[in-house]
Amino acid sequence: MYILDTNTVEAILRNPTPYLQRRITSTRYELLYISVIVAHEMIRGVLVELSKNERSRHVSRHYEFLRNVIGDISRFQILLYDDEAERIFQAFPPAVKRIGIKDCRIAASALSRNFTVITRNGDDFEQTGARYENWVDQPS
Repeated sequence: MYILDTNTVEAILRNPTPYLQRRITSTRYELLYISVIVAHEMIRGVLVELSKNERSRHVSRHYEFLRNVIGDISRFQILLYDDEAERIFQAFPPAVKRIGIKDCRIAASALSRNFTVITRNGDDFEQTGARYENWVDQPS
């Protein structure tokens, strides 16, 4: 089972490499998830821009972008962040958490379910102990 990191989801939606496309299409849908943390990151980014431009005459563009992001996210199974994942996250030492709270929570979700994180940023997951693979960039 796999959890797709934010950068992998964005690559799938915006500019998939041939290698990424092959890996995604050759993996059964029921094995692929995005974390609710990833959904949070994607929606939050849109909401920040929408809030900045709420009084703009171009606000409709931002609402359209929000609609598109919600549609994009709904293409994936969304993995719940549960108490077991939070327990694992809380056990990470402060040095590991400095990598980034969201990446650490994605790693904790992966560890709690024995999933593999699919990411371009393997270094972000190295210290967490979570397994990770890069499906975006073709191996040399």
